[in-house]
Amino acid sequence: MGDELSKIFTKISLIFYIFLMIFFLPYFSWMSIGLYSSIILTILLYKKLKFKSLLWLRMPFLLVSIFLIYKEYGTWRGFEPASILFSTLVILKVFELKTKRDIYSLVLIQFLHIISLSLLVEDFYYLFIIFISLVISFSNIYILSQLSIGEAHYRKGVKKILKYSLYGAPIVIILFLVFPRFNFGGFLLSTTTATTGFSEELKPGDISEIIKDPSVVFHVKFTKRFKRLDMYWRGQILAKNNNFDWSKTPLPERRNTETIYKKFDYFVTYDTLASGPLYTLEKTRKVSLTSAGSVISRKGNLYFSTPLLNQKSKFKGWLGPKVAAKLSKNYKQTYLQVDIPKSSKVQNFIKENEKLKGKPTEVALFLKDFFRKNFLYSTAPGVYTGESALDEFLFSRRVGFCGHYASASATLFRLFDIPARVVVGYQGGLYNDVGDFYIITNKDAHTWIEYLDESGIWTRFDAVSVISPERIAYGADAYFEYERFRGNSTNIEDFISSRSGVLSDWRQYLQNIYYQSGTLFFNYDLEAQRELFRGLLRYKYRDSSIAFYLPYILLFSLFYLIFRFRVKLQSVLLYFCILKYERMNWHEFSVLSEAQLMKSIEGRSDHLRDLLLFHQSLRYDRGESLLKELSFFLRAFRILIYG
Repeated sequence: MGDELSKIFTKISLIFYIFLMIFFLPYFSWMSIGLYSSIILTILLYKKLKFKSLLWLRMPFLLVSIFLIYKEYGTWRGFEPASILFSTLVILKVFELKTKRDIYSLVLIQFLHIISLSLLVEDFYYLFIIFISLVISFSNIYILSQLSIGEAHYRKGVKKILKYSLYGAPIVIILFLVFPRFNFGGFLLSTTTATTGFSEELKPGDISEIIKDPSVVFHVKFTKRFKRLDMYWRGQILAKNNNFDWSKTPLPERRNTETIYKKFDYFVTYDTLASGPLYTLEKTRKVSLTSAGSVISRKGNLYFSTPLLNQKSKFKGWLGPKVAAKLSKNYKQTYLQVDIPKSSKVQNFIKENEKLKGKPTEVALFLKDFFRKNFLYSTAPGVYTGESALDEFLFSRRVGFCGHYASASATLFRLFDIPARVVVGYQGGLYNDVGDFYIITNKDAHTWIEYLDESGIWTRFDAVSVISPERIAYGADAYFEYERFRGNSTNIEDFISSRSGVLSDWRQYLQNIYYQSGTLFFNYDLEAQRELFRGLLRYKYRDSSIAFYLPYILLFSLFYLIFRFRVKLQSVLLYFCILKYERMNWHEFSVLSEAQLMKSIEGRSDHLRDLLLFHQSLRYDRGESLLKELSFFLRAFRILIYG
């Protein structure tokens, strides 16, 4: 291969590589990006200055890449390490583009690179990037195949690949819909998985830091209307007090195991791959994971999930009536524990209202009235430190975020001899009325408490609902934006009305497209396939094995038809191959002899001439092996695609 062609493919490969890396930039660390940039600069220097000594840098670059993989992930197994390795191998291969074989090797590694990158994402719009990348790779193969006949038209190659991609699209869609979908375990998984959510301890100012990140946590769709006021998504319970801070400790109670016999009430789809708590509503009595992975039911009506196969967690939730907690005998040691100075003002406050001790409902009403007076809700209340932090918050500054109010409320309940605990999770969500679903983001991060009422049922208490009811009623997204522009609007209702309009509608349409495309495509699993067959075939999937084996039946029928009518199909394929070089109708083709057909295509294509001779040999000797007869189809398709 000449130097000129080597330069062309080097430029194409570098541009293609940079194109891919720009779109997948968020999935690589800055150290990896720095490594790839260094390799690209070295290649440009090598091609420009012809310093052969630069070739010796290939092995050090590869070793650095392997080191970075282990440093970032602690393993060399998994999709993420594979993507970094193939990203390095692709760019290092560009160093040695000298022969046609080198380019074939490069294209093969590019395919593996594209596959590894596609496994990193579950965003629907990335499919377009991956499709374009595959078209470019196939076009490179087409050009290489044309070099043997002295042609290399890149535009022609792209057109052909796009055309045959459209031809194959219906088959791909059918296979996607009907081919059985199973989970075969995590033999390709890395041993580590990202963990999402909150830390295992709560300092009152922590939540105000989390809400600064507007990232989407999960989407939820209800089967029936549900009040935003009751959308408290529980993830963790903190029961150990340390003055103004709270942390996790073993819960002195048993799990509730009531059986639920009804349709699920809501469906949650996580937006990121993570192991950790599943955020469920308060009255959730059952959770069923619909993605690959495992779910563990924990004390306190909590659930923990570990995903497999790099699938984002998806689950169905069933709601039920509130039930009394199954507490251990020593539950008061945990749920009444407090660690505050004995000389604090809080102790005096409790003594002044000692008549309320042991009366949960009266204490709840009393504290609501207490917080409603002279307390402010703020995302930036300042720092409370030292042993007097709780006193300073309750009796001096009286400004705080949800974490401050939850911490103070739980402490006060316990001092009134009422078991209480802090709950961390999310509240509300942004409703999309186009798609009828909710989007829960980090802005919705919230914390509140649960106290044990007279019936032994854990009951929610949220001081924010009386201090700043707009935050709970309208959601975090609307409330925090309203707070930013409060001086320009008399009330939050006017502000929300002014915010709705064309741009808001377009945003909801785009959110709906993203959610629905992700649900229909990436969430199309075995359960969704069952639902599809139930709808199409009008019977229960489990009552018939036909639906389960239908894909295999279709494939077997296809192969049988090809075998049964292979002679006729061979003639049809031969006609289309000849039609590519010589215009004639089917009648002319069917009456011409092999010799006349050979004469009509003389000098047009050696591959077509060989195919015609091969067809002639099969026609007069059907004793040939079946594999040889089927190989005719491969030769014919090669001519149709590549010429």
